[in-house]
Amino acid sequence: MKGASLVHAIDINPHAVENARANFKKYNFGEDLCLAYESDLFENVHTTFDLVLMNPPHQGYKAKDMLDRSLGDENYSLLRRFFSEVGGYLSEDGIVCMVFSELGDLKLLEELIIKSDLAVEKIVEDLRPVRTFFIILKKKREQ
Repeated sequence: MKGASLVHAIDINPHAVENARANFKKYNFGEDLCLAYESDLFENVHTTFDLVLMNPPHQGYKAKDMLDRSLGDENYSLLRRFFSEVGGYLSEDGIVCMVFSELGDLKLLEELIIKSDLAVEKIVEDLRPVRTFFIILKKKREQ
């Protein structure tokens, strides 16, 4: 957590939130530095961030249960909401780092990025075990 004054770990899955809290405790990150709480994307968020890390579900199918939501996002509704809302939760120089797999709809991802108030800074591709993209985005600058 070098350099971070506060970390928010946000997930819709209550088990993931409890796991984050347990890891914060295990690795001696104090409650004054690390917060973990449930939220459906930004629903319970009332702050802005310098850095947002996003690992969205990569498939557009309807999830069967909470665990399956880590893979399935019906019609990519979460991904669509993320790109329409994230700009309002980024500080002026805020950055989004996200990962997305070739197993997902890369064309839709590209469309959402273009329509958003974000611009691609860098893309790193990893070929193991499936083609995965690590994408760094920043707010578009007024010209």
